[in-house]
Amino acid sequence: MKKISFIAAFPPPVSGQSLAAELLFGGLKDAGVALNALDISESIGGDPVWVRVGKLASVELRLLFQCLTTPDLLVYLQLGHGRQALVRDLVFMLTAAVTRRSCVAHVHGSGFRAALEALPKPLRWAECKVLGRLHAAVVLSDSLRAMFEGIVPQERVYSVDNGIDEAFARHWETRQSHAAEHPLHVLFLSNFLKAKGVCTVLEAARIAQEAHKDWEFHLVGARVTGQGVDVDAFVERHQLANVRLSDTVQGAQKIACYQDADVFVLPSEYEGQPLCILEALFASLPVVTTRVGGIPEIFGASPCVRYVEPHEPRQLFDALCELEEPGVRRDMAQHAFGLAVSRFTAKAHVEKMLAIFQEA
Repeated sequence: MKKISFIAAFPPPVSGQSLAAELLFGGLKDAGVALNALDISESIGGDPVWVRVGKLASVELRLLFQCLTTPDLLVYLQLGHGRQALVRDLVFMLTAAVTRRSCVAHVHGSGFRAALEALPKPLRWAECKVLGRLHAAVVLSDSLRAMFEGIVPQERVYSVDNGIDEAFARHWETRQSHAAEHPLHVLFLSNFLKAKGVCTVLEAARIAQEAHKDWEFHLVGARVTGQGVDVDAFVERHQLANVRLSDTVQGAQKIACYQDADVFVLPSEYEGQPLCILEALFASLPVVTTRVGGIPEIFGASPCVRYVEPHEPRQLFDALCELEEPGVRRDMAQHAFGLAVSRFTAKAHVEKMLAIFQEA
């Protein structure tokens, strides 16, 4: 393996998918792999259609040039889920196939198969044909391998856990669980999308305020135009004094958010393997989440999680009532960090991906 054309969405904007791309790219670079970065983050943004088409055409021309001129090139592609993203990725995979380059496609989520099935029949047929030529398809957990069933032979579908940035992970090596006697601090850290469960968290905060619970809910994330929830209007309408809203954070600010929290919540509708949950485990936080996508496989039989149903704020409130007891949180937190370091390090993630690339 001499060089990789690395097609992915890099930050900004910040998302689990873009952070995962950044981590893998950096890890491969540190391992001495020659990389060509082809950033598609701007191409899937909110620009006018003609601007996006122009940006994608530029990426495609660069990829084609690399495929034609670089011996032993491998194409790595971070697959999208929407219809436009699927069409975009079809062009990239076709380019790799026509120029006879091995292609590894990576899915960061659980909605890929549903998006594929929603395509018009001729387009779905073409997509499946090209997917079938992949050297490898990579998913985040064993249960998500089913997304490629009947399309990519199962021996070419790999399950690779996400990894967490080493600097972030090292910060928590000496952390002690601070399950102390103080009002419960609840952290939600994700983009403010209904699918991520932000409405459920806000409703649980409203229930908590009406129940005279002196808890604090800290919601940290990006307000997403056209897809998001007007969290500011909700807080104002219900006069929620127990909710604090913050924009997306990184570095020391992100560490401070986890440091101040007692419980992490993510009541999503669907997920792959959320980085924010893995970060919470490194921070020795109990987690309240939903049993969707690859989330249950993060925890297995570990006692550091409580599950609720999506769109059930009362269940979320009841789970937080249980975790109001410091002893319960302390027992859960004891298992969180060990689970994190046993599976979800950057080193483990990069080594597994590198093995797949080397085989290609």
